[in-house]
Amino acid sequence: MSIYSDIKSLKIQGAENIAIESLKYLRMFSERHGSGKPFVRECRELLKIRPTAVVLKNVLDVVMKNPSRETIDRMLEKLKNVKLRIFQNFIRVIDDRSIIMTHCHSSDFTRSLIYAKKAGYNFTVYVTETRPKNQGLITARELSNAGIKVKFIVDSAARFYMGDVDMFMVGTDAMRRNGFVNKIGTHMMALAAMDAGKPVYVVGSLFKLDRRPKIKIEMRDPSEVVSAKFDVLNPAFDITPWRYVHSVITDMGVFNPDEIVERLNRELPI
Repeated sequence: MSIYSDIKSLKIQGAENIAIESLKYLRMFSERHGSGKPFVRECRELLKIRPTAVVLKNVLDVVMKNPSRETIDRMLEKLKNVKLRIFQNFIRVIDDRSIIMTHCHSSDFTRSLIYAKKAGYNFTVYVTETRPKNQGLITARELSNAGIKVKFIVDSAARFYMGDVDMFMVGTDAMRRNGFVNKIGTHMMALAAMDAGKPVYVVGSLFKLDRRPKIKIEMRDPSEVVSAKFDVLNPAFDITPWRYVHSVITDMGVFNPDEIVERLNRELPI
């Protein structure tokens, strides 16, 4: 399997994981073919696979300005340190014995919980199955294997159980001026959290700041849902407006949504 098919098939998933594996691939590519025009062309081809995952774009913008092994290694080192720094800010916000609901799979979120568990914190996490690819199973298994109590639910049960949790917490693929991008269904669940009076937290690094004028929501193969003669619509992501979000836990601190938008407007470096 190639890097392209592994990303497209979701064998490699998560915005930072996609960026990390792509950088490793480009490092090998540069060793064989150099860092000239073929290398830059390969960077642009990688950007077409998952247009929503802005981390890859942000790191490749840096790499394409100075295409070299040193630049790739520097970006990999920055990405490697992100999760620990997110965790350090995570435990400033989340209390021991919190009950959390989450949707889909976010390595930023799951790794922070697992680090906290090792530090002596205890949590219960309601995990949605996350149709149609059931990515919530990845989250549920990772957390359960780490000794964290998991309650696995179907997506449509989110409002039914929202009253039982302390918060709704998710990762993100991109943070834009009009809201954050995450797996389809996140916006609906944020509405359910608001209805139940529960705060919404977003976990993600500032590599996910997205200043692109437009974003293309990926439409995936209808066969992931069902094989049928009628039209089957299968968007991969939605955008949840910032007005539903309490706080954003990042590698550079904990911010309210207005502070995230300010960073986007001021074009502060990522």
